[in-house]
Amino acid sequence: MTRGKATALLLNGVIAFGLNIVSFTANKKAGPLTMTVAANCKQVLTIAIAVVMFNLTINITNGIGILLTLIGGAWYGWLEYIERNAKTRVPTKIMSTTPGVSA
Repeated sequence: MTRGKATALLLNGVIAFGLNIVSFTANKKAGPLTMTVAANCKQVLTIAIAVVMFNLTINITNGIGILLTLIGGAWYGWLEYIERNAKTRVPTKIMSTTPGVSA
């Protein structure tokens, strides 16, 4: 093994370790379902980019599948956004500490 190969192997290991740290952190903050939806959208976008870059042809079934995946991912993201905003809202009405008396 040469010094260059050892350096490349070490660099590859450091990058893989960093990827795992980022992945675990994102999974903790976003949740496993969100990560799965994002992974599916990423795969579909990779296929769509390959179609454009390499001038590939896809049939109507593939096109519908790509479209449904992207729409479903966007819909899930929108609903997740609305749900998180609803949880973080602070009530504007101040509750009284005395039972039976409202502010």
